[in-house]
Amino acid sequence: INRAQKESHHREKLRQRRADSCRWLAVVVGIGAGGLLAVAVMAKTIVAMKATIAAQNAQYKAQIAHMHQLQGKLAQEKAKEKAATTVAEKQAAQAMEKATEAKIAADKAWSTAHVVHSVSQ
Repeated sequence: INRAQKESHHREKLRQRRADSCRWLAVVVGIGAGGLLAVAVMAKTIVAMKATIAAQNAQYKAQIAHMHQLQGKLAQEKAKEKAATTVAEKQAAQAMEKATEAKIAADKAWSTAHVVHSVSQ
């Protein structure tokens, strides 16, 4: 009976150790799973932050492109104004030239008329 009790006690100890080992294994697996979950959440957060930064970067680049477009339009308008001013200046210079030529012709005609008038008297 004593030997049977010892064997029974020994089996009980082994069963208890296996149960403890299983509990420890469950704790370790649980901690590992929790760690993996935390890493997954962090990775998801990082991916979301990267996406947000990429979207903001794209928006910033679009604003810069729009600004360059507006600067181009402004430069185009200035070039048109300058071209129009240049054309107007050329036309004014031509008109002044023609007016000068007309004045010279008028002076010649008046001078000729004056000479003819003087001679006829």
